[in-house]
Amino acid sequence: MRLKIAYNTKDYLHNDPNHVENSLRTKVIIEILEQLNQNKELANTNLINEDNIKQIDDKFLYKLYKLTHEEKYIENLLSLTNKVKGLYNLDPDTYFNENTLNVINTNIKLLLNLVQDLLDNVIDNAIGYIRPPGHHAEKNKAMGFCIINNVAVIANYLKEYLKIKKIAIIDFDAHHGNGTEDIFLNDKDVLFFSTHAYPFYPFTGYKSMPECNKFNYPLNVLANNEKILNIYKLELPKIINEFDPEFIIISAGYDIHLNDPITYMRITDEGIDELHKTLINNLRKYKILWVLEGGYNLNVLKYSSLNLITNIINL
Repeated sequence: MRLKIAYNTKDYLHNDPNHVENSLRTKVIIEILEQLNQNKELANTNLINEDNIKQIDDKFLYKLYKLTHEEKYIENLLSLTNKVKGLYNLDPDTYFNENTLNVINTNIKLLLNLVQDLLDNVIDNAIGYIRPPGHHAEKNKAMGFCIINNVAVIANYLKEYLKIKKIAIIDFDAHHGNGTEDIFLNDKDVLFFSTHAYPFYPFTGYKSMPECNKFNYPLNVLANNEKILNIYKLELPKIINEFDPEFIIISAGYDIHLNDPITYMRITDEGIDELHKTLINNLRKYKILWVLEGGYNLNVLKYSSLNLITNIINL
């Protein structure tokens, strides 16, 4: 399969080295990507970063943000950007500084470039290795390390500007993507499918709302490979086939791994590999954008990124 991978070499400008969500998360992935590329080991794969993409005006991005989040919330972030110097807490878990919004803007530009290549049939799959994550950010607030809901912004761009009618968002992070669900709660044309630990932060996602195309699969906090894989092998194909989306976005959270420092799920390396294979094979007829969400063990992030890339290009 043809693949393009995007990463932001300057996301270290949004960083708190004492926080679990720090710039080392993507640094270790970028190092692997650049080494593989140098060794010509990435067949049918292109890498892009902020230096070789089509540029997009920040004003357009703020329009997209205001489609996704409340205008007052976005204006507050813009105001803070001009006021703060150094770290500022938007909530007890989520930090912000004068560079944060610029980092996020670059991330969204990277994702928009990937979307265009997918829709132009230049590639079949795309991966955005970006941070900070986004799936906890609700319409009017930051939370859980998330400030702008990256996948929701892209889904709204697809809907409002490219007139894509049906979009599916699949989220396998250990934490429920409450923000993504909140933003599209009453929109039947955006399907949301989530597996996550429960009861666990953010303590949402305990029931499905099939009438709104919102499907939640809360798992035991100590769920193992079998529990999560059964859902993706048995439940997801039925729901996706019936919905038949025009575009799929996957919120990829690797805090499901047993070695993650802030969660308790028991998914192994083999489980990650089988999850990737299951999703790639079952969704092979669709255009897919994978976007990094959680995952805070650096070795797990290295393994998972290389495994996903390998599985995609070898299909």
